[in-house]
Amino acid sequence: RLDDNPALQAAVSGAAAVLPVFVFDPRKFNAPTLAGARKSSARRARFLIESVACLRRRLESKGSGLAVALGRPEVELPRLCAGADAGVWCQEGFCTEEKAEESKVGVGLKGGKLHR
Repeated sequence: RLDDNPALQAAVSGAAAVLPVFVFDPRKFNAPTLAGARKSSARRARFLIESVACLRRRLESKGSGLAVALGRPEVELPRLCAGADAGVWCQEGFCTEEKAEESKVGVGLKGGKLHR
């Protein structure tokens, strides 16, 4: 969804350029939880892939695009931002795991350029 995405709206507000990015984190797929269940089923993975493809099409219809990376967000986002005076806007997570991941991304950016 583009119209009611606060992170996207904040990123484009006053920006000269924006590069939307989605990072598929392999740790989120087929990894066991503490209870022994899998973090993401094949159906959930397919839904996510279809959702990201839909997001890419919607962004392209607006004249933008979507960069897609595979890896750990705390590695991939700083790599994509290297050499640019860039900030990263993200939807703020609610659970402990999401908040820890966001903190790792912020540390990797080496400039505190993570906005929630």
